Amino acid sequence: RPRPPSPARPPPPPAAGGGGRGVAPRGPGAPPPAKTYRRQLRIVKRTRGYASSALAQVAEAGEGEACWQAWRKRVEECDGLLGRVVEQTRRRVLGGETVPAQEKVVR
Repeated sequence: RPRPPSPARPPPPPAAGGGGRGVAPRGPGAPPPAKTYRRQLRIVKRTRGYASSALAQVAEAGEGEACWQAWRKRVEECDGLLGRVVEQTRRRVLGGETVPAQEKVVR
């Protein structure tokens, strides 16, 4: 039977920066948000390159099977969405711009 937590030991506080997914860490010693976002944008660029390469290889091999066609369609949709997110991030975080609500990526 699990024991309840000890009252002398409070639960850990939420992570700095809200603790949500995708939130850049904040606090002493944390890199500035722009630096963190630049790093994340480099990772996304590399990942998009891998996906593009995989799409080309599937096309070369022949994508006759329905599963490959569905996969290709989904990768292309995600790539388009990622492109919009990258642009929005560059404008908002790196450019200090306010992105109008109708241009924001919401899914």
